Amino acid sequence: MLNRINRRNPSLSIGFFAILFIGAFSTSFGQKVLKDIPVYTFLDSTLNKISYPSDESVLNGFFTKLDTLIKEDKGKINIVHMGGSHIQADVYSNQLRTNLLNFHPNLVGQRGLIFPFSAAGTNNPRNYQTTFKGIWETTKNTQKELTMPLGLSGISITTRDSLPEISISLRQPENYRLNFNRVRVIGKKQNYQAVIYTDSLHAYEAVYDSISSSFLYTFDSLQEQFTLKLKPLDSIRSFTIEGILLENDTNGVTYHSIGVNGASTNSYLKCLNLERDLTLIQPDLVILSIGINDASGEEFDVEKFKANYRLLIQRIRSVAPQTSILFTTNNDSYRKKGRKYYVNTNGLLAREAFFELAQTEHAAVWDLFSIMGGLHAMKEWETAGLAQKDKIHFNAEGYIIIGDLLFNALISDYLYHYF
Repeated sequence: MLNRINRRNPSLSIGFFAILFIGAFSTSFGQKVLKDIPVYTFLDSTLNKISYPSDESVLNGFFTKLDTLIKEDKGKINIVHMGGSHIQADVYSNQLRTNLLNFHPNLVGQRGLIFPFSAAGTNNPRNYQTTFKGIWETTKNTQKELTMPLGLSGISITTRDSLPEISISLRQPENYRLNFNRVRVIGKKQNYQAVIYTDSLHAYEAVYDSISSSFLYTFDSLQEQFTLKLKPLDSIRSFTIEGILLENDTNGVTYHSIGVNGASTNSYLKCLNLERDLTLIQPDLVILSIGINDASGEEFDVEKFKANYRLLIQRIRSVAPQTSILFTTNNDSYRKKGRKYYVNTNGLLAREAFFELAQTEHAAVWDLFSIMGGLHAMKEWETAGLAQKDKIHFNAEGYIIIGDLLFNALISDYLYHYF
């Protein structure tokens, strides 16, 4: 099913000329451009578009860089996608990542920012595996009091163990590779020697950058796995990891998915080192999917929600002033009382707030709430086998549909302007 491109008239499907240039683009690369979306009575694909409440040019910076990369194979694009548990699981964000990198050969770039969630005792994305040795203490931006300062990842782990290790192994997609020849470990150490092994024979020491508070390891060749081994140099010691950047020298798109279970807008405002890490990444597009936890309670302070977002955007733009910003509205959800579930009407209030924010903050909006069917839709997604019983989270199949929908909306707008 093709989703509409003409955003000026939401009642129209893809226009005649849009079909022609999408068809021509598809033919030239031997594949369909837009993803097929299953048909459900509750899912309104005619609403699958990017909205521009303030200015239709707000994503042009991102689209222009994308166009240069596709047509000239020049440049690196960084996308940062921030949210809560929907993004920590990295299913729908990974589907969008996969679709983008399969869209054109020139788009395959770097894997970007990851985190060893297993060492923090929480769920890890399936597209890379992390294992660990030793005892690691966790700090999350969802905690009332933070024991360690946090960066963009919103989570950190700290060890004082005798011989701790962190191992990372990419689970490579079928159609492209995301190997790396540099690893940047963001964090700090005291009285540890920190060496990365790519195999039993090759060991690498870091160059420390005090400005970014990171340890940069450069390898002789591209890799897809490594082990960070820490050797104590004193009885008083500590090593903290706030994030790990996997880098290479290839032009392309790097999609950084940033999520912490239960995170709200206030959670990310607690991250004192947010700007430090964004300076390293320099995002071209920031997708903001934070909000489901802000609106989960019976009391939802909409004005505080908008104020938090304005402050967060101000902090993002203080180090990346040219970045394009895209909001995704909350999905419909339910609240449990006793043994019964009640629809969370705060979803409507949050949706309105996102459109108001897009107007004042010169951003775009992707209205997931309406596309999925509005109030009560989450129960229908569950009945259709697309959502979990908590009526807050989707399952893998549901998340993949959402990732495909967002990809279609973004790429349709790109093609509308550049082909």
